Amino acid sequence: MDNFLDQQLPLGLILVFIQNWAKQQKWMPWLTYQTTKTNHLVSILLTGLATLGLHTSHTGSFVQGGSLLITWPAGTVLIAGLWHWIQQYAVTKGLYTGLSNQLNPPVAQQPTAVVESKDIPAKTADKQ
Repeated sequence: MDNFLDQQLPLGLILVFIQNWAKQQKWMPWLTYQTTKTNHLVSILLTGLATLGLHTSHTGSFVQGGSLLITWPAGTVLIAGLWHWIQQYAVTKGLYTGLSNQLNPPVAQQPTAVVESKDIPAKTADKQ
């Protein structure tokens, strides 16, 4: 429980606010409040990066050259990491759902349905 309260909950809040901030940026038109599938994909990727991390080692320098080493953990560690990834996604999704009324601008929330009836003639400026 300490791991959840100390790490996953605060990290989930940070990820929610990062994704919400990104949706408001004009230079990121592919991520908006209306792009549901893209939002899910970005959330899955962000929680994966937050959970599994990027493990790299670089030697040398940009000017002189060098090498970049990318490593991955053992299979058992990956399985445990996938479980934590699922937990982090669930936490982040739950936090976003709980905070969506405060995060989403009113325009981005569910639109009100407009119903037209063919039985009732529409009022026009000519008919008064």
